[in-house]
Amino acid sequence: MKTKIVSAMASGTCTQAADALANQVRETLSDAEPRLLAAFASTSQPLPELVRELAQRFPGVPFVASSTSGEFTDRGDAKGSVSAFVLSGDYRVFAGIGGNGSPFEASMDATEVLPLDDAAARLAGRINADLERAGGIIGMPDVMVAAIALRGCVPVVTGNVAHFEQVHATGYELTPSRTGERDDVQADRGCTFNERNAARHCKAVDAITENAVAAGGREVREMAQDTAFMYSRGFEDLDGHIWGPLWMHPDAAVQVPEAFANAAR
Repeated sequence: MKTKIVSAMASGTCTQAADALANQVRETLSDAEPRLLAAFASTSQPLPELVRELAQRFPGVPFVASSTSGEFTDRGDAKGSVSAFVLSGDYRVFAGIGGNGSPFEASMDATEVLPLDDAAARLAGRINADLERAGGIIGMPDVMVAAIALRGCVPVVTGNVAHFEQVHATGYELTPSRTGERDDVQADRGCTFNERNAARHCKAVDAITENAVAAGGREVREMAQDTAFMYSRGFEDLDGHIWGPLWMHPDAAVQVPEAFANAAR
């Protein structure tokens, strides 16, 4: 998805300005979805009311707003108006308000932190084993970062590109970018379409199993598998029946699994 940055400016009452901004943005973006909105309003505009109006017209879109002494876009400037800048593309935007404490703690409060869960830990073990066989030792911390990124389908932006390029060279679809780099062609370089679907289906397998255990069932850990072509878990229900929810890569379903696994490497 191509990155788009749209600017717009409008005046009038809060309702009129919000309507005009929304129309300008939608007309320029066409079918593209806005991912982030930044609005800058004149001090003559009541900011709380403007924020409510914009939230109604851009539901679910994270945005920031502030009062300014002058409004401008790339096409000009004005007084008593509202200017807006909208980002669209293959981005995930997280927004929140951090609490008291250090700047780092505040940023953690406002950011989604991806966990090193069981699936990511198992994947990290496989990545580390593959790296050792290839003679590329990068250390477990970076291996775990790579596994979390692959499981969460997010890109890795780092100052240590060399380590993560070794993970990619071993056969994992992880392409790191250096801190500060910009990629207008493909913003999410952490996973491919198939991997994104795989992560979604694996999470569904986890949800089925965890809901069953929460309802009184027992997890059968020896049934768990996490391979290049299949992900499965197992549980026993209250009547003693054994269930094994699984997801298999659709290509592997029509091939010999081992041949698919070798091709995936």
